[in-house]
Amino acid sequence: MKYLTLNKWIDNVKSLPNNKASSPSGISYKMLKNLNEDNQSFLHAFIYVCMDLNDILVEWKKATIYPIPKLKPFFANLTNTRLITLLKTPQKAFISLLNRRLS
Repeated sequence: MKYLTLNKWIDNVKSLPNNKASSPSGISYKMLKNLNEDNQSFLHAFIYVCMDLNDILVEWKKATIYPIPKLKPFFANLTNTRLITLLKTPQKAFISLLNRRLS
């Protein structure tokens, strides 16, 4: 897979939606979008090191899952919930990049 330039990476980050839940750390897409070029360059390089090594951080292999109750009564039945998965924001940006590149 051909690597994106830093400008293409920044364009990818800027295309991410603003109205999504932030990660448990509190970092949102908006914060990623407002990083200066030095920090964007660091994140860009880090992600491509992960791709070169065919490995990601152990922390990025974990997620936080929250059950959200559906409109019907809960009655301690998990089928009456909808699960959402909160990933770390840089991890979501990386996954977004991979999805765009693969499609």
